[in-house]
Amino acid sequence: RKPPLRLGVGATILKLFGQSNFTFRVPDALCGLLTVIITYLIGMQLHSRRWAALLGAFSLICCKWFVLLHGPRQATTDCMLTMFFTLAVYCGLRLINTLEEANTATPSARAESWRWAIFGGLAVGLGALTRSVAIYPVLLIFALNALLSGSLPALLKSRWKQLLTVLGIGLSI
Repeated sequence: RKPPLRLGVGATILKLFGQSNFTFRVPDALCGLLTVIITYLIGMQLHSRRWAALLGAFSLICCKWFVLLHGPRQATTDCMLTMFFTLAVYCGLRLINTLEEANTATPSARAESWRWAIFGGLAVGLGALTRSVAIYPVLLIFALNALLSGSLPALLKSRWKQLLTVLGIGLSI
């Protein structure tokens, strides 16, 4: 009854490296580490200051609920879902920034906006394979942000293809 990604990754690791508590927790440890790194990247994207990004990543490491209860020490789907959710947020932020740059009509900015749309869609789709519909609120967060900031009509008019790509990839996986 669980979505297949976390179970498949866990089974592959166990088959490759043998059965032990350590190997069973390796995927979660890697996802936890990637979540901390992505949190740092989000901090750099939002504030462009290294100390702010490090503070965000350090705060996540110090959070007992992340580390001990639902994170890298447990063999649950929570850590992988958190990593994909955080990755989807990062891709969404990069997509928003590149869409703003793409209005200058440079080909590299347009190509980069497509790249972040595809990566964001993959993060949402893989998150759905990890924990079913628990990843989809990230799409609602960005839609609500666009609606409240007043940029939704302009985004739908000029960049609907990138937005449809994120939804299409995310929902089809």
